[in-house]
Amino acid sequence: MTTDQLRPFLALPLLLAALATARSASGPYPVQWSPKLGLKSLADIDARLHRSFGDVFEGKLNGKPVTVSNCAEYLADSREHFAVAGGEQAFIVLHSDAVDCIALEALKAARPAKASYLGGFHLNASSLTYLSPLLAPAVSNEQLAKARQAASSGDSWQRFVPAARAKPARQAGAINVSQPNWETTITEYGRADFTGDGLADLLVRSDYAATKGTYRNSRLFLLSRKNETAVLEVVKEYNIR
Repeated sequence: MTTDQLRPFLALPLLLAALATARSASGPYPVQWSPKLGLKSLADIDARLHRSFGDVFEGKLNGKPVTVSNCAEYLADSREHFAVAGGEQAFIVLHSDAVDCIALEALKAARPAKASYLGGFHLNASSLTYLSPLLAPAVSNEQLAKARQAASSGDSWQRFVPAARAKPARQAGAINVSQPNWETTITEYGRADFTGDGLADLLVRSDYAATKGTYRNSRLFLLSRKNETAVLEVVKEYNIR
């Protein structure tokens, strides 16, 4: 058989790969969410927003005394101006609850995706190869600038912090990441089109804890990508006050 006769067969693997990618990108893909958000259906979001935190947080809004006991009150009282009383511990607890509030608020606007390049991605021991370095702990402007530079270069968290190691967490859909001075839990909160561009995005929660000291923080990120082998980019980091 000549080279010209072989050429169609040589191109066949590339054609099959292209078709596989096209199939994986075709939709629609339904809105998915984590059991940790406490929803039976998307119709339950408003009821969930009014469910009690279990704690009542006292503080001030524009100088006036205010109490916050659920997500609806937290969102209504403008997270940018509510100053919680009770010190650092109260702030940490409310901040952690607030991440769920913002996730639920984002989920209200989520729509089924027309295309998805997330099908092959799941949180597991190899996830750091595909997660953005912007998810790595950063508490200084210098650390954040380095993470942004790494992200702009297309680096992954694993490449940015070679010593980082991930393993499955006890709860499904989450991983624990260990790296020098830090322990982090990344939890998948939802998959849907959150931005209106038709592509599936990944909503993830990140909980950080310093191994030396008492520093803790929780953040909420929206990730996405345009091919199934790329590092997930941070589309948005939600403002949590």
